[in-house]
Amino acid sequence: MKKVISLILVLTIAFSLMAGMGVSSNALTDVWESEPNNDPNQANIIKFGQIMNGITLGCNYSNDKDVFKINIDSNINFRIKFEHDISYTYDGWLLNLYQLNRSDGCYYNYIDNEKYYSYGGVSYDKVMSDEGISFSPIINARAGDSFVLRISSATGEQGDLKYMVSLEVFISKPSNLTCTARTTNAEKVAWNAVAGVTGYQVQCSDGGTKWAQNKVTTANSAVFGGLVAGGKYKFRVRAYKKIDGVNYFSPWSKTLNSPTLPSGTTLTKLSSAKKAFTAQWKKNAAVTGYQLQYGVKSNFSGAKTLTVKNAKTLKSTVKKLNAKKAYYVRIRTYKTISKVNYFSTWSKAYKVKTK
Repeated sequence: MKKVISLILVLTIAFSLMAGMGVSSNALTDVWESEPNNDPNQANIIKFGQIMNGITLGCNYSNDKDVFKINIDSNINFRIKFEHDISYTYDGWLLNLYQLNRSDGCYYNYIDNEKYYSYGGVSYDKVMSDEGISFSPIINARAGDSFVLRISSATGEQGDLKYMVSLEVFISKPSNLTCTARTTNAEKVAWNAVAGVTGYQVQCSDGGTKWAQNKVTTANSAVFGGLVAGGKYKFRVRAYKKIDGVNYFSPWSKTLNSPTLPSGTTLTKLSSAKKAFTAQWKKNAAVTGYQLQYGVKSNFSGAKTLTVKNAKTLKSTVKKLNAKKAYYVRIRTYKTISKVNYFSTWSKAYKVKTK
């Protein structure tokens, strides 16, 4: 009894975590084909998220043929996955895939000599090997498309031959993941939208190796807060499409390494001298250095910048200035990560007059 309760708790927690990530908890459903024999009107429908099981007779292209139908509700790329029993010593399997013509509903060229319609003008007609798993080409389907799949054995082996068939969804992964805005404790990332998807799952690291934050969005951007100033963060995104209540995901995008801005500092003292001034500021041990900016205009138009490359240096004297002239002064920090300098916001500006 305790084992049953433990299993229920584990499943409940697992489904809760999946739901939190935007992943549907619907499980794959095993279904057995029931179409009598080679009858498209009674064909079993293969749904996304299902595994269709079947049995067909051996004996060299026998008349025992299983027929399945695939209905497409929205634009999607998919392929057929075919798995079969490899305990027999037979030649292989024969699969034929045909696309339904929307105007007259014809499937096969050998049914009442009706016109033959195939996906993309060419049928998928391939003898499968006995390796156990085979795939059809990737099919670029549109909403409203229908397909018929015919399966038969191509073997001299007698008896029942078992197989499984399912549909694999292909979704393009998002590209050009970039940081479009950053502060000391937040970042906004964006990427190129993927056509025809339901939404996106975006992740942000904890500054280390774990993906600590997960967001699900229909927009092609996301904002992550609660970050640490000057922290090294990673981001990634994948697209998903919901089909029959199940979310199908693309591969993850390329990982984006994007740090937050460093925390700043403040001026603590300005001392005037003859044609010069000395600035002092508060130490920030978490940065690489400082930038001191000064100019005669309060908006710092035409101002000059002095870079202090040692974070332990807490004062600097600016010389060769105009005598008895007022200067506006402000400071900011910078942190170098992977040879790129990231700057804090500027401090409050103060005014000092030279002697």
